[in-house]
Amino acid sequence: VLREMGLLEEASDTYQEARKDAVRAQDGELEARALMGETVVAGQRGNYPAAIEAGRRALELLRQGSEHLASAHNNLMVASMATLDFAAAFEHGWRGYDSATDINQRATLVSNLASLALRHGRLTAARRGFIAALGLSQLERIAFPALGGLATISAATRDIPELLRVAAAIERASATASLPYELARARFELAQAWQEAGDLDKAAECLAGARGLALAHGFHEVSFRSEVLAEALAAIRNSQVIHDDRVERAIARFDELANDERALAPA
Repeated sequence: VLREMGLLEEASDTYQEARKDAVRAQDGELEARALMGETVVAGQRGNYPAAIEAGRRALELLRQGSEHLASAHNNLMVASMATLDFAAAFEHGWRGYDSATDINQRATLVSNLASLALRHGRLTAARRGFIAALGLSQLERIAFPALGGLATISAATRDIPELLRVAAAIERASATASLPYELARARFELAQAWQEAGDLDKAAECLAGARGLALAHGFHEVSFRSEVLAEALAAIRNSQVIHDDRVERAIARFDELANDERALAPA
């Protein structure tokens, strides 16, 4: 509950206390569940090495056939994806899918697998995965990431009508949202999509919402990426409004550089 409220410090402390209780009671499954919680908190803080370490330890403690295996694999998939270990991410994702015991687990894993496909440039597969996830479950923690991924795909394919539908769905869901991290990520991804589509006003509006949530709850990765995007939006606006001869002369000098296309040829 603390983690879902965005109270990461309090959640981390409570998970650690739960681990101590589990060790004293020799309850391996409870210890694994506490480690899984620590995995998620570390990931939300952007500390992916710690997330992977906790996630691996959780898997070691879980018995075969445990109802928590799918979630443990999902946590490791997300952390592996963040560290660009795509082979491990795909492996954990499909192992989790095969271990899933309920429809919401499967929806979560399909959505995360779609995110991985998107990062590999497999847009058709990614879109199919996100839509499949939305068809399986409308839980916030599943719907927001899926909608954020669909926003990215819509912008990349210049499908503005679909981007408008996705944006409307995010706004409808945000009216009753109770998960600040998932909402912050969805708004950030929507801001990126509107920037890609060339609508800077919509991008700035979505980004403001994402930055507010990230700063309030200590979502460091979202905060950092939001700052970078905010700088990019400001730079685009300035380049459209302010003509600086010195900058233009500097850019023009790139035309003086020798470009030998043979540099791209194999050695």
